[in-house]
Amino acid sequence: MTQLSQNQNVYCKISGLLHPMYTEPGEWSRDGMKRWIVTAIDLFSPQRCMFASNFPVDRVCGSYKAMADAVKSILAEHLSLGDVQAVLHDTACAVYRL
Repeated sequence: MTQLSQNQNVYCKISGLLHPMYTEPGEWSRDGMKRWIVTAIDLFSPQRCMFASNFPVDRVCGSYKAMADAVKSILAEHLSLGDVQAVLHDTACAVYRL
């Protein structure tokens, strides 16, 4: 990921955080997700990261609300409101020209 992040035209979609291939049902944790989220943002910046879900596939391991709440709280701990807005909305709008 470090090498990819050095290319300014490469963006990171933060998704699949509860993927059933790697997470047993009910055994995910906010702290387990935190390292992936913080690392991606540190490497790519909030302006090149976007949050996405992998639901309904991830529903096997946990609820969308619990996962989304955990992601939002992790972002709020580490980023300004503007950068949270970038990860949750602005970056995707720019990339997908919405």
